Amino acid sequence: MRAAFVGISSLIFVISGIACVYRGKRMNDDGIFSALEVGYGKAMIGLGCGCLLAGVVGVMSAYSRKRYLLSGYVLLSVLLGGSLLALSCVLADVSRTDADKFATVCGRHRDTGALYGSERMLILMSEYESMSQALSNCMANHRNTSTGGSLEECPGAVDDQLIPWEVHQYSGLLREAERRYHCGGACEPGTPLFGWSEGAGKGGGGLRDGVGDKPLEPCVKGIMEDLQGQANANATLSLATAIPLLLSGFCGALLCCSRAQKRLEGRRQQQQHGLYQLAPSTEQLGLLSIMLGEDSTEDSDDEN
Repeated sequence: MRAAFVGISSLIFVISGIACVYRGKRMNDDGIFSALEVGYGKAMIGLGCGCLLAGVVGVMSAYSRKRYLLSGYVLLSVLLGGSLLALSCVLADVSRTDADKFATVCGRHRDTGALYGSERMLILMSEYESMSQALSNCMANHRNTSTGGSLEECPGAVDDQLIPWEVHQYSGLLREAERRYHCGGACEPGTPLFGWSEGAGKGGGGLRDGVGDKPLEPCVKGIMEDLQGQANANATLSLATAIPLLLSGFCGALLCCSRAQKRLEGRRQQQQHGLYQLAPSTEQLGLLSIMLGEDSTEDSDDEN
């Protein structure tokens, strides 16, 4: 019973661990999600490694008589399952709130010109303006050269405040967004900063001529959709792995309690059996009385 339970649970742990590590690596490698939602990919990888470790502990506890291994296995099940459940709730909240915050900032700026709200969205908008200035300055300085409309061809280009475009934290995010969604600008339609081709959406590439001829759809629209989709997928995966782990921990706790109850009942039976053996039986009492009676008869004969 114990070996079968632990074997099945360990298999669940290993599968969950592999899934979490794989998904966490995908989250880390995604240039958009990892730039805006920092740390979630590493957290997923860490929990996946914990699941793999718990699977190893489970295999050890299946072939060991030491009770603390099974107890540790149950504790790991509860901790990892609870952590994944909490992560799924956080990711679900991210998918619901972050996109709304970004849309609110853009809508407020479009309607009133005010800039306040989500700090990440404000930084993204500010950095786009700075990088757009750097691209314009580069093109103005190389008007008679073959330099195209892309920051990739303008290393070290600076904006009006002499800030190089490479220092901005969201430069990689904007590059990936333009490549993935064929967009330009942050909240408002604008020109691409990295000059991707007309067919560059969803993985295309290549420079296009006349990159500044017409504004494209703002990148924040694609970013919001991407955040919602990825956060929902990650939350679903976390929840799907958390439930089996919590069930495994619950069943393991029941198994530990049943084993402890059996040991307690066994000890009680041993104690009762020992007391029964110590108590003299009726035959022993009868024999003892006969022996005492014979001794008293012999003493009376000696006196006569």
